[in-house]
Amino acid sequence: MPKLALTTALLLLLTAAAYAQPGPPQLDKEYGVSALGGAKIKAPAWNAVRTDEAVLVLEQAPDPAQKRPFYVLMLAIEEGPPAGAEVPWDKIKDNIIKAATDEGRSLSLTLGDPWKGAAGFDGLYMSGSFKGSDEQQQQVGLELIALVKDGKLLTVSLVSDAVVPDTTTKILEAIAATAALGG
Repeated sequence: MPKLALTTALLLLLTAAAYAQPGPPQLDKEYGVSALGGAKIKAPAWNAVRTDEAVLVLEQAPDPAQKRPFYVLMLAIEEGPPAGAEVPWDKIKDNIIKAATDEGRSLSLTLGDPWKGAAGFDGLYMSGSFKGSDEQQQQVGLELIALVKDGKLLTVSLVSDAVVPDTTTKILEAIAATAALGG
């Protein structure tokens, strides 16, 4: 009987721990940018901290009670390789790093695996770390999916103080999978 009680207690504890882990947020709002004919994604109803024609930045504040780190989601659109051309992923990565450097930030980025989760797009997963300007010395994790279609490059990035593959990657992939061109 004690073995059964111990097993039951362990199962209850594991079940409670599984329920305590934060799940992926609901993708309940559509966001978009208008440059180059536009692009849109579905994402959680997070706070919009920057919106312009080519860039959208959303933020989710941390909540220690729910074991949720902060998240910053960025959607950006720019001209990409011409339709049908080979995608120069190394050059795209270098351009992303240069743009961060030009803004006074330090970014390391590594090319990952091809990603085919968004209909009609060629995609590539990238990951790295990001350090803000001199005032913002905290280093954070960055995951990014670069999507190319019809001569356009769409990047969907997720920054967090705790990049956890089972959580942040799933959030990023779920959002990037909703990507569509057009406004």
